Amino acid sequence: MHLTNVALRAALVAAPLFLFSAAPVAQPGSAARVTLLQAADGTELKADQTYAAGATVKVPRLGATFKVPAGVSMTYDAGAGIFLLKPSGAERCGVLALRTGLTATEAQQVFGPEVDFTSMHEAAYLERTGEATVNGELVNADYSGDECGGRAQARVSETGASYLLILADASAEKAKAVVDEFHKNFVAGEPSADERKSWLAQVSGQRLKAGSTVVEIRADGSYSLSAQTDEGEFKQAGTWKLELTPFAAALVLTPQGGQVLVASLSLEGKQLLVDGSPFEREPLAGGAKAPDKTETPGPTAEAPKEKPPEAADKGKSRKVNADPNWKTDIKEVAKLDGAELQVGVPYQAAQRLKTDFLGIGFQFPEGMVGGIDPKAPMFLLRPNDQRGVGGIYMQTGINSAASAAAVLHQDQDLSDVEQGVVLKPNGDAKIEGGRITQDYSHEVYTGRSVALIGPSGNGVLFWMVVPKEDRAKMEGTLKAFVDSAQFAKPTAEEKRAGMAQQVGGKCLHVFRYKSVNAGSGNSSSWETNIWYHLGSDGTYFYQYRFVGDHYVKGTDGGGNETGRAGAASQNDRTDAGKWRFEFNLTGLLLMLVSDTGEETEHLVRLENGKVFLNNEEVTVGASDKKK
Repeated sequence: MHLTNVALRAALVAAPLFLFSAAPVAQPGSAARVTLLQAADGTELKADQTYAAGATVKVPRLGATFKVPAGVSMTYDAGAGIFLLKPSGAERCGVLALRTGLTATEAQQVFGPEVDFTSMHEAAYLERTGEATVNGELVNADYSGDECGGRAQARVSETGASYLLILADASAEKAKAVVDEFHKNFVAGEPSADERKSWLAQVSGQRLKAGSTVVEIRADGSYSLSAQTDEGEFKQAGTWKLELTPFAAALVLTPQGGQVLVASLSLEGKQLLVDGSPFEREPLAGGAKAPDKTETPGPTAEAPKEKPPEAADKGKSRKVNADPNWKTDIKEVAKLDGAELQVGVPYQAAQRLKTDFLGIGFQFPEGMVGGIDPKAPMFLLRPNDQRGVGGIYMQTGINSAASAAAVLHQDQDLSDVEQGVVLKPNGDAKIEGGRITQDYSHEVYTGRSVALIGPSGNGVLFWMVVPKEDRAKMEGTLKAFVDSAQFAKPTAEEKRAGMAQQVGGKCLHVFRYKSVNAGSGNSSSWETNIWYHLGSDGTYFYQYRFVGDHYVKGTDGGGNETGRAGAASQNDRTDAGKWRFEFNLTGLLLMLVSDTGEETEHLVRLENGKVFLNNEEVTVGASDKKK
């Protein structure tokens, strides 16, 4: 059953794709401090002034010039650091942000599942209609609402001027026309090198401190952050860069394995403000070397190692724990009731839903919103009062209640959603025929998972996590889901043989390469190759190879070279067994059962003609090991 703590964490992190609002939109500034400026061509941007449709505005710090589209006026709100787009008529409204060095990943992160512009126009509440798409330098996302449509677009550039524009109009087509007009007239030149140099001097090689929060900004491009929270000390590390905004700068932090964080920088006299809060500064020892180190290893020191955990490469693993005497007591129906589930469609009203492909149906209740995340894959749920989160996962090939119970009986780590939150299982999972129930506890939250297994091996998992005081409500909601569940023979079985035939004799190849220059002559590189050879006879051969090369130059405390050394490491592993395909809400699972009885599960996804294994692109070719 596909509910390891990793899967649950991934589902919760992905929940904003459908359920949560995008970043709050700043409210329009006070009309008393906004003046209407009919800008002449090339008028230099000023804060808190309004520019009429057709005006051409220059932003010298960013090297950018743009023209205000027809039908709107723009006001740069200095407090929020964005432009507010106000309608010349009664329909259009939106926001525009300008910055240097925007990436496609950051843009996709900003383009959330919902856009709420009702503070500017009462009808401007939008929901995203699909995933954001990347086409060259442009990232686009479309939105729709009851009375309007919307378009979000980003022009990304690793070094030059970029923009993020989200606009609502009477229809998505009209919004797209305005956005296209803006892009057509956006000119990106060279950002100010002097401004960037000036801001780098403010933060690079500095320790920034406010209360218990300490951020070390090192000149080698790395950072570390520590802060005291109610749950204890929080630590984070990663890389940083500095980008320019229309009147100040932004500190962009990329934590290891996390989402990009952007903090605004400004000066009040000599006082540095980070997101509007004052921070003290002091130079780091050595001006920005690696954390608190004044000497690098000598040639006799062990070379640095960075080997990725093989378990992550292998997928989600578990020992097969089947009871040959177990049988489900759940019955099948000849035909499921309800409307067919669709990916990318938000659900927010009571209705019966089904998937004939997986042979499972259920009743979606009042008071909740939800939708299928194509990459988790999970039907994610959120109560309208925003108190809690839940999900529904469905899959074929679940033939053991004991195995499902073992998977549910694990800690559920939600730290990616709320730092330090780990739900612990309350006792063993309870098995009652084809129903498996596991409760979870925490100081603040409570949770429950209920899995049902049908006679055709199709399983459904309903789960929720809510504040403790809402436990009774959670139990009622889950009971309603469980009581409404229907099972039928999955039509997916008709495709199993055809899919296996297409893949038999093929090899899926994962390749990764990383190179790090740590400065001062120290460098490392790592290469990982993973091959999945899938035979037409249902057997597989798995091969994992990791190679690392490291070069170290030793220096003493005065920076004098004391010697040089190099090292190499290699790790190989092979595995063999049987493979099969199973199906879930959005695609395929590649299941490998090794000769030693260990089962691993890999999510397979097809997108734009590319194949992804566990959300990582792979190449597909003929196998030289299996036919």
